[in-house]
Amino acid sequence: FSKFSDMFRDHTAPVFGDAGSATLIDYDESAEKSYFSINSKGEFYEALMCRNGAFRHVPRKNMFYHDGLFIYDSKMNGGQIFEFTMDKIAPSIEEFLKYFNININDIDEFIFHQANKFILENIARKIGIFEDRISTETLTKYGNQCGASIPCTISNIYKQKVEENNVKCLLSGFGVGLSWANAVVNLDKIYCSSVETYI
Repeated sequence: FSKFSDMFRDHTAPVFGDAGSATLIDYDESAEKSYFSINSKGEFYEALMCRNGAFRHVPRKNMFYHDGLFIYDSKMNGGQIFEFTMDKIAPSIEEFLKYFNININDIDEFIFHQANKFILENIARKIGIFEDRISTETLTKYGNQCGASIPCTISNIYKQKVEENNVKCLLSGFGVGLSWANAVVNLDKIYCSSVETYI
């Protein structure tokens, strides 16, 4: 993500960490059901976006810094995103569990997008779980890994547990779009690689 944050030129640069993940899903007729909910509030798209690049503003000569790096003109309205997460995420989790008739006490692990420790602790309180039921260790160790933060948290924190047990997880991601999604999946003795770091 660092290339989109105009690294070291923009106030968002220290917030984000580069990361990637790959997940292989195998079909199993005997597997327990998985549940998903995907949402977007598109009118707030400007709260977190890159204004240049791709098809929006095709690169031109005047869209580069003196050192040759492309000016993505990435912007983040931290206040608006904070307000969005405080207003939307906890209620969306509660509605999701109610719609699919899933008891929150049946969830083994709560794995949230590692955006901000304060946000995660507030979501936990609002949905009625103790703060120690969620991990913020991946955020502390690697920063905000954007779309890779949930699989990296599984690999970084829950590797041994999901490799040895059937673990019912509630996953919750949110961010660019502005968008948010929730899922309940059973990670049943899955292989989970370790998080590797490169400099």
